[in-house]
Amino acid sequence: MKCAMLVIGVVSAGCASTALNPDALPGRGLDRSDAYVGGGDQEGGASRAPLTIDGEAVSWDELMPMLAEAAGGEAVREVALDRLLERECARRGIEVITAASASALAKERELLTRVLQGEGVANDEDEAARLLLQVRQARGLGDVRFAVLLRRSALLRYLVRDDVVITENALRAMYDLRYGPKRHVRLIVLPTLIEAQQAMARVQRGEAFSRIALALSIDSSAAAGGVVGPISRTDPAWPRGLREVAFAQRVGSMSAPIAVETGYAIVLVDREDAPKAPVFDDVRPQLAQALRIGEERRLSDRLARRLLSAADIEPHDAGLTWSWWALRRGSMGVR
Repeated sequence: MKCAMLVIGVVSAGCASTALNPDALPGRGLDRSDAYVGGGDQEGGASRAPLTIDGEAVSWDELMPMLAEAAGGEAVREVALDRLLERECARRGIEVITAASASALAKERELLTRVLQGEGVANDEDEAARLLLQVRQARGLGDVRFAVLLRRSALLRYLVRDDVVITENALRAMYDLRYGPKRHVRLIVLPTLIEAQQAMARVQRGEAFSRIALALSIDSSAAAGGVVGPISRTDPAWPRGLREVAFAQRVGSMSAPIAVETGYAIVLVDREDAPKAPVFDDVRPQLAQALRIGEERRLSDRLARRLLSAADIEPHDAGLTWSWWALRRGSMGVR
């Protein structure tokens, strides 16, 4: 039932802290990143074989066709977007060196760490740094791509920053999302209204809601007896109709069937958590900052999609063509 959420430039699927030694990971720092971005040669020079197997050299000619098919589409998208962003800056009279200054890149790096802490994934800066390294590993963000990612994010943020609008209603909604009551609910979702009404009648006759959910519900929550949540009144990750019904019901009561994307849902409110909330004005600056980051993220993604969609990107290599075509079948967003 839960809708997909747009996540900021790093992904963290509930990562837990591990015993990783950050210093042992390749690409621990960004000490060589500036040289890469600036076009400096990598260690060993251009003539050195990129790979040896038991001392036997493997050439780029052998590696490149496979690399192009395996990850060429992503590389095409990143290079294309980088060039398109530079052109967009030039069109608007913006100096790239200003938009992607050293301080702007440091801010982007700091923001990635703060997001991990702010989302509750990491408990402190050290854990956030370790998780960021895990994310970099999972996404293949070595020194080169990570440095370029920071630069790309800085350019996008600079280009959209004046378009961000923070309204009072948005601040209030964010306050409720963070500090307002949360409801724990159970769902039974069935394909037709008649089936939902029949399931509801069985609950009213005394059958356990969780047993019927387990036996009949087509929602992913069925295996847990229909348990989902907790749900906030203003959380956009949940369909509005479901949120409205969840907060319209008394705790312990069950709703009539409501239409949802996959059929008809019955909502049972198990309980409500209502922690003591801070005064709204005391947390207004933090709420405004969180909203700005989220809006910059949304506008950046929209700008990236627009630029890529309008560009004439045509690979002239078989492997790149295949990989780019496969990538375009998915999303054209920036990751």
